[in-house]
Amino acid sequence: MSVTNVQKGCPDMTTRFVPLLAVIVASLACVPAVASGPTAANWLGEMGPVDAGQSAVAIGAKPGCQDGYDGQTPVNVQGLAGIEMLHYRSAWAGPTGFFMVDYESPIPPGGSKTWPDICLWSQNYTPRLGDRATIVYGADGPGVPHGWWGHLVLDYVPAYLDWTGPMDRWLALDGACRFILPVPITTDPYDLNQVTRMHLDVYTTPEPSSLAALALALAGFGAVLVRRR
Repeated sequence: MSVTNVQKGCPDMTTRFVPLLAVIVASLACVPAVASGPTAANWLGEMGPVDAGQSAVAIGAKPGCQDGYDGQTPVNVQGLAGIEMLHYRSAWAGPTGFFMVDYESPIPPGGSKTWPDICLWSQNYTPRLGDRATIVYGADGPGVPHGWWGHLVLDYVPAYLDWTGPMDRWLALDGACRFILPVPITTDPYDLNQVTRMHLDVYTTPEPSSLAALALALAGFGAVLVRRR
């Protein structure tokens, strides 16, 4: 399969990403969702490696969840073999460590929310692409409200990986896409200088550059109407 970096907006995929460890949903101390479709208070997106992936990160909102710690159990990464992608949390009410899921409270209309410290690394395993990993994102569970965007930003990449690819990308959160990220091989992922770190900003409005293009188009259309009058 030929894999290329996804461009802005991420083209649709025919294969839907489902993480290997589906028990992440059961690890929450939140009230089960009852809504039948995606809403600001009930949505789920998942992102993780497709090459020997042992873990994936889940983001979203769920009734009964709040910003911060919701009773999640940290993942014991000691002895795992494969490419790992997990949330790292320390400054919250729960234990310090790696977690698979971080549901938050609903995002207000027109607002945004950030999921920080998403970490990527490989241990006891050499990725098929060497020091690169194919990552797949997909809306899952009740999905994501249409038109929401995620801005994935690389905050730190170990220098020896010689990463020359994009440091950020836009994801259509109600769809699915795949892309390449730099992945270090380490024996100590708890040393955050030995992992690739990133954050994801979620916006409930169209991607900002799309808004700018729309504004310019409307301005041009308005100018034409003025001239015709």
